[in-house]
Amino acid sequence: MENRNLINSSISTGVSSARVAALSKSKDRRFNMRKPSFDMPRIKAPSFSIRHKGTLTNIALALIVIISLYLILAPLAPSLNYYLNSLTGKEYDNRANDDGGEEQGRDYQLSLKGKNQQSDYYKDDIVLIPSIGVDMDIVEGTTDKALDKGAWIRPNGSTPNKGSNTILTAHRFSYLDGGRSFYHLDKVQAGDEIIVYWKGDRYRYIAKDSKVVRPSAVEVEDSSSEPILTLYTCTPLWTAANRLVITAVPDEPTINLIAKRASR
Repeated sequence: MENRNLINSSISTGVSSARVAALSKSKDRRFNMRKPSFDMPRIKAPSFSIRHKGTLTNIALALIVIISLYLILAPLAPSLNYYLNSLTGKEYDNRANDDGGEEQGRDYQLSLKGKNQQSDYYKDDIVLIPSIGVDMDIVEGTTDKALDKGAWIRPNGSTPNKGSNTILTAHRFSYLDGGRSFYHLDKVQAGDEIIVYWKGDRYRYIAKDSKVVRPSAVEVEDSSSEPILTLYTCTPLWTAANRLVITAVPDEPTINLIAKRASR
């Protein structure tokens, strides 16, 4: 009996296992057919060839060379420009002349504009030094940050319309001001004219003398009984060891204008 039972059990078990195996395979096939694919698409990483890397390196080197040349040559540009003009005898484009030539200076243009209008025709405060090509905005301010914007009219001094000592100072050179500085102030000679436009009026001064003083010589900014114009900047070039000072006096029409404005 025991053997029979064992045999029967073996047969029964064998049939069941085969059926289970068949069902399992069928289920696996159905599952595999329905199984979604979660494989991510392959993203190809950018690859830079040696040639591309070499190109980027060359561009970077070229930029470094260009910037270096600018830093070296830009400070020399005003000297070169002045030297070439002296060789050709050509005046600066902004020279304050009214001789009727083809290239009229800014002072002439402003004067002509003033003749054609009744008031407020000089809207900008500027200083012109024709002999050295200076054409700068005059900037008011209480700190030396004003020097980054133009010629600083010193707050402890006067203004052209009030007489006394009007003081203008500017950088000798700056990379940020397009060359508009007192770079060539040392080349101003006695008799050179200096034009100042201030609050709608034109003031003409004549350079009288120049001198070099120490930075501690604050007396150059002292008030004066007579109207004068004082310009100064650092000297020698590229240093702040001393100050180059130019003193100018108003011409006769300007003296009359100052008297008229001061009496108001």
